[in-house]
Amino acid sequence: MPPENLKIAEVRKDRVKISWSAPESDGGAMIKNYVIEKRDTSKMAWIACGNVDSQTFDFTVRATHVCVCVCLSVCLSVPCRQ
Repeated sequence: MPPENLKIAEVRKDRVKISWSAPESDGGAMIKNYVIEKRDTSKMAWIACGNVDSQTFDFTVRATHVCVCVCLSVCLSVPCRQ
């Protein structure tokens, strides 16, 4: 259950603002927070670069490749990558 509607809301020279909405289903577990990850174009690994609470649906990050993961009270979701 990745977040839905991941969008690039704003693009700047050195950063992007992303937005998303909560997953349609939480699978019966409370959403605790969202983890934002980024990846440099020259690398294969994703690195955590932010963490927001369950009621926040946007984040600004210095990257061009980003993803958002849902953290549930029991496990992590499949990431929503852009």
